[in-house]
Amino acid sequence: MKIKLRQMNESLKEKGFTNRQLAKRFGISHTTINNYFSNASSFDFMHFVCSLRLYEPKGLNVRKECVRGMIPELTPRNKLLALDVLDMCGEYELQESIIEDIRALDNKSDITNTLQKLVPLYEQFRWRSEESVTTDHFFENIKKILQGEKGDVCEFNVISDFAMIYAFLGFKNYKMMEKYIQKLIPEIRKISSKTLQVSFNIKVKEMQIFTALHGNKVERARGLCFDIINDPNNPYDSTKAVAYCKLAESYALTDYFMAKMYIDKAIEVLGECSNKKLKIRKKKILNTLLFIKIYHNVDLHTINPEDIKDLAERAFLYVKLGKVDKAIALLKELEQKNGYLSSFQLYYMGLATGEKKYFVQSIKSFYKAQDYFYVQLPEIAMACYNTSKGV
Repeated sequence: MKIKLRQMNESLKEKGFTNRQLAKRFGISHTTINNYFSNASSFDFMHFVCSLRLYEPKGLNVRKECVRGMIPELTPRNKLLALDVLDMCGEYELQESIIEDIRALDNKSDITNTLQKLVPLYEQFRWRSEESVTTDHFFENIKKILQGEKGDVCEFNVISDFAMIYAFLGFKNYKMMEKYIQKLIPEIRKISSKTLQVSFNIKVKEMQIFTALHGNKVERARGLCFDIINDPNNPYDSTKAVAYCKLAESYALTDYFMAKMYIDKAIEVLGECSNKKLKIRKKKILNTLLFIKIYHNVDLHTINPEDIKDLAERAFLYVKLGKVDKAIALLKELEQKNGYLSSFQLYYMGLATGEKKYFVQSIKSFYKAQDYFYVQLPEIAMACYNTSKGV
């Protein structure tokens, strides 16, 4: 690894990234940078990943091999940082190597104990990101993991709170998300590792975008999106893609062209998507684009309803195409299967049937979930309904 670091250091210098410039970029001393390239175990993992991107911007496989070679050199505290960085990047095969190392640790130090407690949480994060676990099962698994655990280590407290935030995001419970976010922020400030703080702060801003947008605090949500996109210390393409997608959503009901522009940027940031997490994220972004196109009646003739796996969104398309019988049949099928219609599905049923009661139920459902952004959908429809009825 020492030889590889020396080669990397020389190559970076040839590209114009001197040790002093790297020090300025990372906000540390050039002496620390010198130590990084002479002693692998001293190299902060996030700084290592960022340096690799400068060294091999297009060489993903080369970067992965370098990370694989670095894993045996990681100190316990660097392993903790690596767990988080690799989770955010969706590089779970590399993360699994670190998890195996952590499980093999047999000393009884505090950091070892913390790492071994964190492993089950990070495994749950992986399954959630790869959609290998349902929202209900994720929540139940997290509760079991956290049951009886003491909150005396701030790193563990932070990851535990993120676990609960992700669970409530799955349930679209924005009120509980915000509660845990406010609990989380002071804990992040206690973290001694500055780069781990950076990683956590990026993650918490990503979650704040959701609570702000769905709370209909649109300008705040957009500001948080730009914070993530323009943060020079943010190495996570996944969070930048989410930020662009949420910017698109913030314009979804009012400006098709702005929304489409930001969706295109989200897709551009993700690129070819080298792992399952990023592929799933890209799929969700494309689903957002699909909703925006249907809502604004754009290029509907180019969309094959059978290609839409989400039956509710397919029903929405059928409504816009004037095939309301097909839309109603799909929505009734969903109601029979799940025992209820979601906020969006009630809205779609209202559009399909023209019955006011579905818009009323949709509004109540959105308000119950504290989704004050998308409640505008049935509210706008209701206003049109009342106008047409002369109310």
